[in-house]
Amino acid sequence: NRQYDDLDIERLSLILTLRDIGFTAKENESYMLLYLAHNDTRQERLFMLEQRRAILLDEIHNRETQLDQLDYLRYKIQKS
Repeated sequence: NRQYDDLDIERLSLILTLRDIGFTAKENESYMLLYLAHNDTRQERLFMLEQRRAILLDEIHNRETQLDQLDYLRYKIQKS
């Protein structure tokens, strides 16, 4: 049986968070390799997070546009 320490749990939590925010398995692996590297990789990891944030913002904008269109169609039906 393997004993997991706090560091293992912290890493697993990070992996799950990355998955939850939409990272692919490959992106998750790349991020974790940077995270575990012994040199300073903060800028690279921050760049990856900023890219994901931009993608999520685009998705939110697209969903808001869809909601506006849906509400307009509902309004037209209710008005007639």
